[in-house]
Amino acid sequence: MRWPWSFPLCPRPLCGKTIPMKRLGLILFAALVVGFLAAMVGLMSQRLETGDVYPPYSSLRGDPLGAKALAESLDKLDGITVERWHKPRLEPKPAAVFILGVSPNDLANLPDDAIKELRDVLDAGGRIIISLTSQIPAGTTLQTLHGMSNTGLFDEWDFTVKTDVRSPSATRDDVAPDKEPTMPRDALPETIAWQGHLGFPDTSGRNCGAWSSVYSIAAIPVIMERKIGQGSVVLLADSYLLSNEAMHKPADRHPALLVALLGGHTRVIFDEYHLGIGEDPNVATLGRKHGLHWALACLVLLAGLFVWKRVSPLLPPPASPPRPDVTGRSSMDGLVNLLRRSVPASHVLHTCVDEWLKTPAGGPTLEKRLPRVMQIMKDVDEFEDKQRDVIGSYNEIVEAMNDRKPGERV
Repeated sequence: MRWPWSFPLCPRPLCGKTIPMKRLGLILFAALVVGFLAAMVGLMSQRLETGDVYPPYSSLRGDPLGAKALAESLDKLDGITVERWHKPRLEPKPAAVFILGVSPNDLANLPDDAIKELRDVLDAGGRIIISLTSQIPAGTTLQTLHGMSNTGLFDEWDFTVKTDVRSPSATRDDVAPDKEPTMPRDALPETIAWQGHLGFPDTSGRNCGAWSSVYSIAAIPVIMERKIGQGSVVLLADSYLLSNEAMHKPADRHPALLVALLGGHTRVIFDEYHLGIGEDPNVATLGRKHGLHWALACLVLLAGLFVWKRVSPLLPPPASPPRPDVTGRSSMDGLVNLLRRSVPASHVLHTCVDEWLKTPAGGPTLEKRLPRVMQIMKDVDEFEDKQRDVIGSYNEIVEAMNDRKPGERV
């Protein structure tokens, strides 16, 4: 039956099939779900490509606030390997470790186990490059900046932070005679662009204790270095020089300074864990590690096919239910076969008479005709030959019932 709200699946001259309203609703719902998922995947892919889902100065972030350009540029240099670190603890190996976008307040409150972790990296001959972020109010005092009596890394490495250091550029400092530099001054540019307002105060104008100033603004170092143990440390009062924005502007891009920051190390590590980007050891992580993406996609496909099969059969239903091709005999033939299986041949006549006596079909003359019928049945029982003509006896009973003379045809 075709409902009035059925829609043609294709033009009638081609196939003439129709889609019921229920099936059409399922198809539209599935199309909406697929479209929504495709839009979400596209949106997430776009955000992951730009990297704005990551914190500022992350090497995974591709917008102006990230450091992806620096990481990928170093990775393309011959002999240098770059990796991103997502684990809680750094390996004590000789490598240049970038820790970008650190708040001075975090350095002041750095726990003892984190300080020991940095000390182990330095003892192994590593180089730690820490760049601060200026996302704090200008004019903040050191006591307000730290927030507590514990000064963490400030006491460990003997330095402090000052605010209100403002200038569009920073000037290169010469090496003090009593300092052993880790960055060659002659290869560095004379001035560099500067946007932050933090610095490392120094009463001498060039040195801060054991530190050696590399660039300064008004006698206040903004980039300084120091040897500690078998390794070295470089502090930058701002992270702009390492950002994608600075890499994009030719005036703010200083390749010689960026290479000098490595200190001759060929292994470069960008620490992402301090920014909150860490590994979660779960099934998804193991799948990505061992390349099981296709297995997961196959499971999703099988689940989708199972749901589809449960909602609607894969094969289209037939236009009309097929009629069974049944062949047989008439109802009279069926009755005859039933009697042949149920009543023996020698009892057929008795059965017919018994059934006739149970019905009121005899009328008022039944008492007159009944003795003659019973006499015929008695003759049948007394007949010794079992091959007696049953049909002949039946005809005699019929003649007796119709008051006909014996031998007269019905």
